[in-house]
Amino acid sequence: MQSGKDLVEKFLDKLSEGKETGIIELFSKEATLLPFLSKDQYVGRDSIAKYFRETFLPQNPEGELVSEYTQKIGNNLIVVGGDWNFRIKGQEEPVVHARYTMVFRKKSLILGGWEIVQMHSSILP
Repeated sequence: MQSGKDLVEKFLDKLSEGKETGIIELFSKEATLLPFLSKDQYVGRDSIAKYFRETFLPQNPEGELVSEYTQKIGNNLIVVGGDWNFRIKGQEEPVVHARYTMVFRKKSLILGGWEIVQMHSSILP
């Protein structure tokens, strides 16, 4: 089984590649995203893809995992939270310090792997 840290680092790796499709494949079809650079909620892959394509990826984000804690809920859910830093073009501060929570659901036995069903990130006060 992949660790929570591995799952978050996979997301950050896909983000650093800067390709919307690689990121979107990590999300379930009905996933919800509550990002720190928007007041809006994004539900479903199409909406999440639009956020990454139009808002986040154009800023060339570089993410770094700072801390992580994992809670396993049964055999099919993992909740991972902690802190991460992002370098984002155009922000007042050169590094954005934020916290995150991600909920991963195990895909079917045939497909294997994990998918993001909920992701929330907010800038640290």
